[in-house]
Formats: sequence, C-alpha cells, structure tokens
Amino acid sequence: LPEDKNNSSNKAEPKKITLPSAAWVPSQPALAGRAVVVYFWNPGVTASYEQIEVAADFMQRQHQRDLVVVGVLTDLQALGQNVNFDRMTDEEKAKKQLTPESALQKAKDFQAARKYDHAMVVDMSGAVLKSVTGENSIPLPFLAVISSDGYARWWGFAGSPEAKGALDRVLEVDPGVQARRKAEADYLKANTAKADAASEKK
Repeated sequence: LPEDKNNSSNKAEPKKITLPSAAWVPSQPALAGRAVVVYFWNPGVTASYEQIEVAADFMQRQHQRDLVVVGVLTDLQALGQNVNFDRMTDEEKAKKQLTPESALQKAKDFQAARKYDHAMVVDMSGAVLKSVTGENSIPLPFLAVISSDGYARWWGFAGSPEAKGALDRVLEVDPGVQARRKAEADYLKANTAKADAASEKK
C-alpha cells in the first residue's frame, strides 16, 4: 500500500473498488479470480494516456491468465486537471467536455484505431477514481492495482517502480488468483485423464 499522505508513518488502508456494470469496450471481461489494474484517462488530456496505453496492453498480454487491465475513461475534474474553459473556443470546449455517449464513442474509436488487447469502460462521474483517491490533483498517468476481492492494494503514478512491485506482489499472493489457477489445473488434469482412459479403451 502507498503511504498515507496525511500521516507519512502509516500506510493507507485498502479501498473497495466497484467497476461500472455498463459502457464497456469491447465488452466486460471476466473478473472472477483475477487481479485488476485500472488506469484513468481522458481523450482531452494527452498525458493521461499517451504513455500508459501501450504499457497497459503489454501488461495484459504478459499476465493474460491472472490479470484484467482496464482503461477507465473519466472526466477532467476527476483527473485533477485545471482546465480554463473561459479561454477556449466552442470547438475546444466540445472536445474537452464529453457526454457519456460521446465518451463511449471515443473509447470505441481508440480501440478500433489502436487494436488494444485490454478493455475500457466509461465512468464520466469519476466514481471509480474518487473511490481510489480523494486527492484533488493526481500525477498522470495514474493507476491502481486491485486484488481479486475488489480492494485497491496500491495506487499512484504509473511510472513508479512501486507500481510493478505492487502488481507482482498481488499476483504472487492473491488467494483468488491462486484458487482460479488451481481450479483450471484440476480441470485440465481431469480432462486429460478422461482422454487417456478413452484412448486406452480403443
């Protein structure tokens, strides 16, 4: 866990995270028995996605059995960005201010253009980010590592060495991940035994 900014001698508490049930692109992946990494992005804030999305895709491919990576498209205020709308043209405002519908289309456009292996979900209310951190400003790109029981175990700057360490640790000790791996291994073993028995009868 990261340090509690209000008390540097203490670690922050794990936080329960609930992902949206709708507005997934291309579809909601299976989460049971898997750890989750979420990063927070907005198409109007280049720093929120230009470096993390390729790394997120690599992370998904590297740990495809045990991990689900999700890009959470959220609003600008939740990202802690101070955007001066008064100085923008109407066209610039339209690009920055997304509706849930236009945000979903943006996520689809990003997926289609870049052919990502990881999923995305729209959360324009910023509920997911607010459940991770109450900070008014966050370093971008920003991510959270969530264990299979739905609790955030680490959150912060995606480029921090602690981010990889936290993910590796969760994948190593997460009971849900271990249980799912065992269930899959038992299933494969049982099917192999059946196939062997059937071939012997022939």
